[in-house]
Amino acid sequence: MRNDTRIKIKGILFILMCLILSGANQMISQPLKIHTLHVHGDAHIIQTPGGKTMLIDAGSPWHSGIVKNYIDSLGIDTIDIAYVSHFHGDHFGGFTGEDGILASLHVKEFFCVNEENAKEYFNHLVLPFSKNPDIEYHVMKKGDLIDLDPEIEIRVLYPPDSYPDRGKNNGSAACMITDLRNGKKFLYMGDGLEHQAKDLVALYHDDLRCDVLKYAHHLQYESDDQYSLGTFMEVTQPRFGIITKHKMSKPGPKYHDLTIQSLEKLYDYTWNSQSGLKSLYLAKHGHITVTCTEDGIISMSASKNNLYIPPEIVASEDPGVKNGPLILTMTLSEPTWDQYIEEIRGCYSMDGGATWNEFFYPDKQLKINKTTTVLMKARDVYGNSSDTKSIEIVFPSAVDN
Repeated sequence: MRNDTRIKIKGILFILMCLILSGANQMISQPLKIHTLHVHGDAHIIQTPGGKTMLIDAGSPWHSGIVKNYIDSLGIDTIDIAYVSHFHGDHFGGFTGEDGILASLHVKEFFCVNEENAKEYFNHLVLPFSKNPDIEYHVMKKGDLIDLDPEIEIRVLYPPDSYPDRGKNNGSAACMITDLRNGKKFLYMGDGLEHQAKDLVALYHDDLRCDVLKYAHHLQYESDDQYSLGTFMEVTQPRFGIITKHKMSKPGPKYHDLTIQSLEKLYDYTWNSQSGLKSLYLAKHGHITVTCTEDGIISMSASKNNLYIPPEIVASEDPGVKNGPLILTMTLSEPTWDQYIEEIRGCYSMDGGATWNEFFYPDKQLKINKTTTVLMKARDVYGNSSDTKSIEIVFPSAVDN
């Protein structure tokens, strides 16, 4: 066989092999990953099945290094889309200046809301430092679809065409990310308070149903609990929730008290919900990653290895005197934060679980003077709970009768 013929055959075989490998790679669909970074404010990195990347907000300017280092750890050198929910420093700040994300990474497109002075912010704080001087600037509003990956739909739910005049928080962008391979939905809120929650319910209602909800950043629903943690949560029905608070607030000024009250309300909803909601919290869990496989399995991981570690509860019996009452002491595990002593709560039932009573750290003593069964469990502010334990207290028949 002539040498040139051999070369042609080898060339054809090489091309065929490349085509086969290319087809095989296309058949292997990568998971959708959404990373929520532990920074002051909001910062979320989306990695699509097709290898595209999107950054939703970038935290505060002083945390831009954390965002850049995290992106670098993922092996990402290009951001296809940067998305700004609204122009508050703890969402927009990480994009700005010579130390901002756009100064370090090649960012192709920039999406933002039609907020007053938005273009001026971009022109003065972002564009002069952008590694990509030809970056495309887009205004987003309700109904827009952001074209990132054919297997992912990103639909802007808010703000409406006429930008709300209730302030930047209630005008912040909300979007629904849908994995078209399996229909799983991820609802990402900005800073919207009860006004935005009410608007979204009125606009979409059942279409707001999602598998993962990134709660509005502030969680401070002061005047309308029905829409903040009632109607809104009942409509969205998430399986997982992500709370983007950088630190646990200490009791004190109104802002911090509202945050604690909001966490308690959300915690109570989590506990009472029949949907099995798990709420994860940056201040508790660090960086949080949501992974959705091609067949729709959603899993959560975090940089701090304390996911789903339930609080503990133990019980001890003190014998009564001359057939008098027994003292059952239920003791809770120690909270991890001294400043939030109500982080751990205990529950007990004496009617087979029909009703539950609640107590706080460190313990609760019950006087029991008849044969009875006590059910007890512990729960925390993040939706974790211990297994239910059953303690049977048996009294002599003389006392029991």
